[in-house]
Amino acid sequence: MIVPTIDLQGGKVVQLMRGEEMVLERNDPMAVAEEFARYGPINVIDVDGARNQGNNLSLIAELAQRFPIHAGGGVREVDDALHLIGMGARRVIVGSAAFKDGGIDEEFLSQLNGRLLSSRIILAVDSSGDEVVCEGWRAKTGLKTVEAASRLQKYCGGLLFTQVDREGTMFGPDMAMARQLLSTVQVPVYIAGGIATAEQARDLENLGARPVMGMALYTGRVSMSAMFCDQVLFDDRGLVPTVVQDATGDVLMLGFSNRDSLQRSLKRGDAWYYDSERQRALRKGESSGRKQRLIRASYDCRNRAVLFQVEQAGDCCHLERHSCFGENTNGGLHQLLRELLEPRGTAGSSGSVRAAMLSRVRRLLEVDTSEGRCEAVAELLSNLAVYMRQHRINLIEVAAVSALLR
Repeated sequence: MIVPTIDLQGGKVVQLMRGEEMVLERNDPMAVAEEFARYGPINVIDVDGARNQGNNLSLIAELAQRFPIHAGGGVREVDDALHLIGMGARRVIVGSAAFKDGGIDEEFLSQLNGRLLSSRIILAVDSSGDEVVCEGWRAKTGLKTVEAASRLQKYCGGLLFTQVDREGTMFGPDMAMARQLLSTVQVPVYIAGGIATAEQARDLENLGARPVMGMALYTGRVSMSAMFCDQVLFDDRGLVPTVVQDATGDVLMLGFSNRDSLQRSLKRGDAWYYDSERQRALRKGESSGRKQRLIRASYDCRNRAVLFQVEQAGDCCHLERHSCFGENTNGGLHQLLRELLEPRGTAGSSGSVRAAMLSRVRRLLEVDTSEGRCEAVAELLSNLAVYMRQHRINLIEVAAVSALLR
């Protein structure tokens, strides 16, 4: 699937032709992100930060707390990158800071790698013609695109190539440059600039690239829900099995989707399934109240099954059970974690909770008996649960970040 992008300027979602001419502006970045996040991570770029004309960090922090994002724009120091990760960004996109005096700033990149795993770094190779540009696309470096990409790949977990001359134009991507890059580097390559149709995005995917789109999505030229459905292989009845999980990974139910119900789910953000008795799409919980808010949708490696991750209202099963398959469908691990992370006692202030956690850690390091260690861990988990609730951190977000650190 494609990677959608949100460019932020003055707290608004914008699209700039070739990085300069304003052609689109929206006032609802959270709503845009909620829709895009149903398909996976979002590239969020701080245009103001990139141009050193203020920043949108408070908005990026809010987005990072709710959605899976790759954040960039205005990263000039190692601490800037760490700050974005600390906000909750899955990965950080670094552009201008990777270049210095017409070359690669290897000292900066080595320092960045010393503080952050390369898997969490995407380096931006923004090009005008065949030359790398930086500082909000306004300064030339003299470096050739493919050469720069080849030298940068050892410092990152992915490269973001943007053809500035095509950005926002919907003239089509630079396929020749895409082929050169993909034949030269070993890390994942994200391609942005000019993509106007679903077919062009699929052509890039077939080369092995990860297409990044903005303008075509905002103008309605490309529908992410339609692209998703086009990738799914429905059976002879026009159905695809749909496995449903909650945010902790518990399997809630197995349903079936046809194209209509799948598109409704993706577009509206609530779960719809095909009802074989009524022979039409029905929204889950319409009469029972057991509704599901769609968080993320994906399909399996053979495109023959769909996975929904949802926020479940009440019990999923009509037998008043959490899951139609009984309890603890993931082996009980998440249930155990939920019980361990259930706060006990009063919450206290944010400062007092941090102090309590530090105290528990010190005690854990000091005790020398098995019983004492277990007690210290239990107390630490209780304090950690309070901290997670205060900062609205859930287990599925922790698991996702943990996977990136492996």
